[in-house]
Amino acid sequence: YYFVFFGVLSKIYWILKIVQEKVYDEVLSRLKKAYQQIESRIGLPFEENVLYGPLHSKQAVNDYQQALQQIQQVGGKIFYGGQIYKQRKGNYVQPTIITDIQHNTPIVQQETFVPILYVLKCKVKHSFVNSIRLCFLFCLVIWRSCSME
Repeated sequence: YYFVFFGVLSKIYWILKIVQEKVYDEVLSRLKKAYQQIESRIGLPFEENVLYGPLHSKQAVNDYQQALQQIQQVGGKIFYGGQIYKQRKGNYVQPTIITDIQHNTPIVQQETFVPILYVLKCKVKHSFVNSIRLCFLFCLVIWRSCSME
């Protein structure tokens, strides 16, 4: 399997993973276990042993909810996560894994700045290469617009 792009820059999240069909279920199982371990290490970023902190604002929590709604409207599935931690003070949301969504779906191509991992199934090398090209172009656009500021 391949990580196409993983970006965490301050408050920015955009994560996409393309997985070959023959190892897809195993990768999802491992990702779920890894995400479960993260949940035991949630807190304020300056606390010891914390791996995962809050989003930066209430608006980011709203963006998270809207992204999940859009994902479900186009047939995407929440494989893991998708919850807001209402019992915690602050803007905490559950890190989320999304499956059953196409790489060319607008929400997948949109930067949402929230902890959502899109796991895309790849059947053949050709579709993987096309997905890489799409992600590379998207990353260049973000890099170019950020470097101009």
